[in-house]
Amino acid sequence: MPAGPAPGGFAYFAIAKFIRYTAFCRWMIEPRAIASVPVCDYSSTHFADSTAFADPPSAFHAGAARTVIGVLVGSVVGLSIFSGLLDRLPSNQTTTLIFFALLVPIRILEWRFLLWWMYREFPFSPGTRGRLVTLGILTSFALDAIGILAALVIPGGIWIC
Repeated sequence: MPAGPAPGGFAYFAIAKFIRYTAFCRWMIEPRAIASVPVCDYSSTHFADSTAFADPPSAFHAGAARTVIGVLVGSVVGLSIFSGLLDRLPSNQTTTLIFFALLVPIRILEWRFLLWWMYREFPFSPGTRGRLVTLGILTSFALDAIGILAALVIPGGIWIC
């Protein structure tokens, strides 16, 4: 009686996260990253005409980066820490709540790392950065809920005989 995600279910989940993270980067982060510091083009003889503003990274690249961060961190944390810790606890709703509560600080670090890695040239205000991290965490949890529900109905998801 096998149970657990099959490779197809993992692929669906990763693709869904990539699409949503790309959309999040495009419509939530990118508009706030436009006000970047000027980049000077010293090759021009007219210095006044050579100042341009740096463009933020493409949402596609940022969405892919966030997906890769999530897959790598999720694999390491899920296989090493959570499986060893949560396997010792009785399987019930409390264990599930503990699991998701432990994800909060990890997700904070993931989203802060993404903002630093992909958008470090863009001076977000501290309040904006905090709101983006919070909204990113909520997006990640919403995608988890969708993924868990989808795994029950999409072929290649969780299956129990």
